[in-house]
Amino acid sequence: MGSTGFSVSKYLPIGRSLADKLKFAFFGLIARPQESQRSLVTKVLDRVIPPIWLRPAVLGGMQLVIKPTDSSQAVIFDEVFIDQNYDLGKLNFTPDLILDCGAHIGLFSLLAAAVFPNAKIIAFEPNPDNIRLIRKQIAKNSLRVELIESPVSTQVSDRYFWQGNSHNGHLLEGENQAAIGYKVRTVDLPAMLREIKPARLLLKLDVEGEEESLFPVLAPIFPPECVIYFETHAGREGWDKARRTLEGCGFLVQQTNMRDLYADGIAIRGG
Repeated sequence: MGSTGFSVSKYLPIGRSLADKLKFAFFGLIARPQESQRSLVTKVLDRVIPPIWLRPAVLGGMQLVIKPTDSSQAVIFDEVFIDQNYDLGKLNFTPDLILDCGAHIGLFSLLAAAVFPNAKIIAFEPNPDNIRLIRKQIAKNSLRVELIESPVSTQVSDRYFWQGNSHNGHLLEGENQAAIGYKVRTVDLPAMLREIKPARLLLKLDVEGEEESLFPVLAPIFPPECVIYFETHAGREGWDKARRTLEGCGFLVQQTNMRDLYADGIAIRGG
């Protein structure tokens, strides 16, 4: 995760021009990626500071919109642009299909579109607040991104979704789902892959626990050339289960980060 606010120096190099760097300096003063509780100051700033447009150099001229007072958005921004959790230079092929599962506000889709402008990109996101920002990203940059306003799963079904913070919403299990969540219709991701039949796939899978049911079904049908950036949410056991499943289908798997119950990794096959 990124560090706390007032870290102007880490954001300045991201900008393209002087004007961009000044915007990033402002973002660095306001953003607090690790803030777990909203202070009175943050609540006041949230009311008076609107979302801002930033232009990271790595996007090659494209812009992104983000609310600097939203700590969840700051977390994901740091993961993509500061910590570079999604190093697309690791791909030794050009994907013909990119799937952004758990798209949040669309930052990975933006990065993927900048690196692979001719690839088909499909983003999946069920959170209405996030969807509004993804639509702005797409419109501002004239992106050819198909946005599906649903979570992914192993079948089409009506489920309940807990919105939570903008980056940790998830499908619910157990009792009293209707009391804490709202109804969504899931997308059958394995069926979609079977229908599209990509030859070279780039997949980002950050779906807050649903990967446990998805990987056993997806792994046997992934194309020969495939790179997966993923997060598991069940501690060491959850990571080991995903790793064994992917390695059993010929992937090289590397853990890139571990924090509490959450593990980030990359799996590569082919090329």
